[in-house]
Amino acid sequence: DYARALSAKTRLQAITDIAAQADARIPATANANRFEAAIKSFQINAEGTVAAQSTPIIKATNAEVQVTASAVVPTTFMKIAGINEVTVNAVSIARPQIENGGVACLLALNENAPEGLHMQGINQLQSPDCWTWVNAKSSESINSVGAAAGLAQGFCTQGEVVGAEHFKPMPFTGCSPMEDPFKHKIAPPASASCDHNSKRLNNGLHVLHPGVYCGGLELKPQAVAVMVPGVYVIKGGRLNVQAQSHLIGEDVVFYFTGTNTGMDVHGGGEMTLRGRKEGNSYEGFLFIQDETSNPGGQQVDIQGGGAVKMEGILYTPTWQVAIGGNGEVNQEAKFWVMVADNFHMEGNGTLYIRSNAESIGLPNLMPRIKNGPVILK
Repeated sequence: DYARALSAKTRLQAITDIAAQADARIPATANANRFEAAIKSFQINAEGTVAAQSTPIIKATNAEVQVTASAVVPTTFMKIAGINEVTVNAVSIARPQIENGGVACLLALNENAPEGLHMQGINQLQSPDCWTWVNAKSSESINSVGAAAGLAQGFCTQGEVVGAEHFKPMPFTGCSPMEDPFKHKIAPPASASCDHNSKRLNNGLHVLHPGVYCGGLELKPQAVAVMVPGVYVIKGGRLNVQAQSHLIGEDVVFYFTGTNTGMDVHGGGEMTLRGRKEGNSYEGFLFIQDETSNPGGQQVDIQGGGAVKMEGILYTPTWQVAIGGNGEVNQEAKFWVMVADNFHMEGNGTLYIRSNAESIGLPNLMPRIKNGPVILK
């Protein structure tokens, strides 16, 4: 009887450990999701054991998970003494909030956006080594229309998902919103006076120098512009890369400020750009929106169809990032991550997101996903 009870207790402990781990493995999320994961795991593993009739008690938060269970083991010899059964108990405590779940490389910040990530057409999102995190709490927070599909290490949203079968793995819902990792941490450039006004580059080879480009910067068809390393401030107006033009730069960053500013890359326009090296101002960044002087309503519009290779961080906290057109976008890039208000993808191209900053000498400043689990007891 004692040996049978001890065996049952060992098995029960293993079942509660597995349930706690299943619960804790979910990224920062609503507690209801944790309860469901733990219950389902417990029931599956308890089937056919003395724990099958047990109902576990689950206490779950984003800080700690506790699963408590008991089971009744019938006796044989102890019945002589009037003891017909022995109750065994098990408790398992796990900590889910360990930063070992990977990196967020696509972060949609706006909790009130009707759509945080919209995919339409037959386009593809490929980010196999990092996470897509959507703060929107709407019923269509993440949605896919047509044959559009997404592949990532994981998807997580505060709201609901439409077309969940188009994503691998299936997105988590009820996730806790992720804070803006760069809010109030990026200082504006020292100089605000104009070095250039409404700069337009026609066909031919041009060399661009760091400075303040008031009224925007436009590359006309057949223009090839090589950028000297440094900080390029677009003050009002837009960075406009037209079809059949080519923008080239390494150790550079664009800082957008003022009103009516943003970025357009037309279908057939080409860009070969890499962000600021480690140790330089704005290290790791390639595009930055001034969150204070240009609060919203603008857009980053990138149309595929040309050779687009961007490496670094795009940070536009109140702008939508729209990706469309045909062809591959960033297929050869080693490090391309984005933080924006929301994302809108349509067309039949493929966008590649990757987080291997170290391979090209850039720092990876993106937040890590907190999950687990670690068994504490």
